[in-house]
Amino acid sequence: EMATFLVPSAALPALIGSKGNRIKDINHTSGASVRFDTTQTKATTTTYIRGSLQQIHTAIALLKMAVLHSEAVFRLQGLLTNGFKKFRIFREI
Repeated sequence: EMATFLVPSAALPALIGSKGNRIKDINHTSGASVRFDTTQTKATTTTYIRGSLQQIHTAIALLKMAVLHSEAVFRLQGLLTNGFKKFRIFREI
């Protein structure tokens, strides 16, 4: 079986990981083969997933968790860089 799944392009570095370790882990854990179409520069990137239906569902679940994690990190970084003043006021209360 084959499926496609869209992920935010900004999350690609987190999904691929250092030296490809994150995507290797997703492939190993799910048993599916996951690859990204990095030939286009858009807000979203098409992900191709090949495997059994269960493997595909597992890979999608792992990709969703990784995207959510990367978005949380981006928001935390934004809070620390752009919203530090608000954070400090919150701490004083």
